[in-house]
Amino acid sequence: PVPREAALQKEIDGLFKAGTIDELPVPEDSLPTWGAQTRRAREVIDLGWVLLRKRAADGTIERWKARCVAQDTKTKREIRRPGLPTFSPTTRHSTFRSQLAAACIKEAQTGRKRKFYAFDVTQAYLKGDATEVEVMYARPPKGYRTHDERGVPLIWKLNTPLYGQGDAGRIWYRTVSRQLIDQGFTQSHWDPCLYTKQYPDETTIDLTLYVDDAFITTDAGEQALHDIELLDKRFGGTLKEDPEYFLGLNVHYEGHARIRLSCESYIRTLEQRFPLESMAKDRRCTSVPCDDNLLKVYERAIESKGDEQCDRAQLRDYGTKVGSLIYLVPTARCDVAATIGILARCLTFPTEEMDREADRCLRYLYATADLGITFDGTKGSELEAYSDSDWAVRHSTTGYCLLLAGGPIGYGSKRQHCIALSSTEAEVMAASQAATEVSYFRGLLRDLGLEQSGPTKLHVDNSGAVELARELKSCSRSRHIMRRHLKVRELQAELVVAVQHVGTNENVADIFTKPLLGEAFIRHRKTLMGG
Repeated sequence: PVPREAALQKEIDGLFKAGTIDELPVPEDSLPTWGAQTRRAREVIDLGWVLLRKRAADGTIERWKARCVAQDTKTKREIRRPGLPTFSPTTRHSTFRSQLAAACIKEAQTGRKRKFYAFDVTQAYLKGDATEVEVMYARPPKGYRTHDERGVPLIWKLNTPLYGQGDAGRIWYRTVSRQLIDQGFTQSHWDPCLYTKQYPDETTIDLTLYVDDAFITTDAGEQALHDIELLDKRFGGTLKEDPEYFLGLNVHYEGHARIRLSCESYIRTLEQRFPLESMAKDRRCTSVPCDDNLLKVYERAIESKGDEQCDRAQLRDYGTKVGSLIYLVPTARCDVAATIGILARCLTFPTEEMDREADRCLRYLYATADLGITFDGTKGSELEAYSDSDWAVRHSTTGYCLLLAGGPIGYGSKRQHCIALSSTEAEVMAASQAATEVSYFRGLLRDLGLEQSGPTKLHVDNSGAVELARELKSCSRSRHIMRRHLKVRELQAELVVAVQHVGTNENVADIFTKPLLGEAFIRHRKTLMGG
């Protein structure tokens, strides 16, 4: 095994060789200021180490990996210039699903096989181009010389950001975005981490960026490989064709114009973290994620809130378990959105009953780990939307989903912000939420080269809500509905959506509003996930 000291020295040597660090014999009180307006000297930050142990297949330590990081907590809080932005966007899972659905549709329409690549930039933050104003200064880490031969204090000038620096992520995003635009890519107006490019022969390349990971779909052949080579030459990284794992998702290529996404690997890690061998095997516990008592258990938890204090261990264990489940919802397990949404409402006052309900959801996931979302390009390129709500005594729940190429590219299960006075009002609020999502995804698909030919069908199972969306009606039972909840009416007039009535049994969005059981759950899950 490589000693830790050698790993530290290797990291420092690499930083100096790459030009990330310059060693300056400059006292701290003579550093340049942040700018002419502030006239305040740049304060010096400290550096720290993060050590990682790389293990072999037999579990032994194969080597040590060291990373020099900026301890920039003080910089974030105190010495940043006023108004300095640190936000850095990343692509959404919904954009990634839209990219895959669009790839399947394009392959089915053109007959040209699309290729898939994953590009991972190594040490991405160290390759950001910082401006002179963004340059930081740091003290040498412990174990390295702090004075030169003349006794003058040494300061390290950080020419590029280090991991841990407050605005390192934004600087990296700005750098890679400029590089892609210089190569002829067009940045999406709807997701700033989606980039597309069309070549003279009408072949295309689509790229989504998540920090230092990029997923690429293309049918352009050598032209696309040339663009990828330019990225590799500029930043350096690893390229993998037909990646089977990306952003916590398993990607399965199932033939012509067909792709399936699943969370099987992630669920298997949950099975190791939260083993449930002690529970008796019961088919009823693995066919649906919850039973008909979940809402009653939740109501009892609310009623007992504040009566007795939860110990810290119970709060930690329940929060860890439910927090691990929450990650599944926006990725590929839309079938458990309603169940996990209810479990997440009790994070600050968990009960033993709610903990057992979380275990039941885990058992369902363990038994159905291979389930996922399937996109089939032969099923058409028209976007279709469904919305529904579960009218409740307190806040109702909005459910919506948008289907493309046979799979959901967008979906949600959210509590409504205000209390609806009728089921019609709750349905109108849900329809407006779905309509705004439709507007967003139509723009996103336009950037991906899939222009929708007409208004998107929005299916609602409440006749009153359908009428309110279609016509400017006002009566004593509906005039109190706030204008913001009637956004669906505006989008209907603009031909963005076409609200249509659908039977309750055919409304697939019902699965996002409340825990369903038996045949209804299986039917809607089959529509969404094919299983």
